Amino acid sequence: MKKNRVGSSLISIMVYLTLSVLVLALLMRSVTNIYPNLIGAGQQTTSYLELCAALDRLVQDLYAAPVEKSDWHTLTNTELTWKVGDKTICWQLDKNRLVRIEGSYNKNNKRWSRKTKSVAGDSITHCSFHIHQSSSRLTGISISLGRSLNNQTITLDRRVAVRTGVSV
Repeated sequence: MKKNRVGSSLISIMVYLTLSVLVLALLMRSVTNIYPNLIGAGQQTTSYLELCAALDRLVQDLYAAPVEKSDWHTLTNTELTWKVGDKTICWQLDKNRLVRIEGSYNKNNKRWSRKTKSVAGDSITHCSFHIHQSSSRLTGISISLGRSLNNQTITLDRRVAVRTGVSV
């Protein structure tokens, strides 16, 4: 005599298979909806970190900048140029790139000789400097860097106290 074997019916297998396919389809739809947002957040974070790196490099140079306004070659909203020892340092926005120039600058004919140009930040759409002063001495410089990404603007603002090594 044979024992009855316990098994699954064809109907229950079909129900489980249908439910599994539905759950898998819902999971795939959720992942495809979330994935572009994760990519956008990653790009935004990368842009922010690149702006931070460029700003940190600029701030490091400003810690060695002179306090006396007469020691500066250029102090405008878009360009900073000053002399440190026997070299001159310049920061400016050139074709959506934050550029650092170091070398010998002749203040009289406004020409560079023996210069090294390096890009501190790329795809920067906005760069401005605001000078804070007390009589003929600089007390600080406010920096604003901006970058556009997917119709959004990322902006970093920082104020640096000149010659004190303290940043606010």
